[in-house]
Amino acid sequence: MGCGNRVEHNCGSLTYAACTKYESGVSRNSSLVEECRSIENTTQDIYNQLDAIDDKLNLSTLDNSCVSFTEPKTILSVLSDLIDKVCIMQTQLEEQAILVTTLQTQVEELQTNPCN
Repeated sequence: MGCGNRVEHNCGSLTYAACTKYESGVSRNSSLVEECRSIENTTQDIYNQLDAIDDKLNLSTLDNSCVSFTEPKTILSVLSDLIDKVCIMQTQLEEQAILVTTLQTQVEELQTNPCN
């Protein structure tokens, strides 16, 4: 695979990432503990962290038994589907509360005046 005429390949002699010292900090989730770091090992560490995040965010095996999730399952689509389900349940709870109040009133009326 050629690099073509990209700018970084027209800057004179190349220095490989393994030979370039990295002088800044690393993520608190970094596996790098040594003080002397290269661009190569910090870049690999970043890719490892990205892969770990991607694995944790993978929702492909999320169970659809109670809530039907939109495909493909993304964080946004799953949250949206769950919020929709919660809103439906909230409406049903409010309707049930009204029904319970109505039934309680009817029972009280029957206890007060059983002939109506």
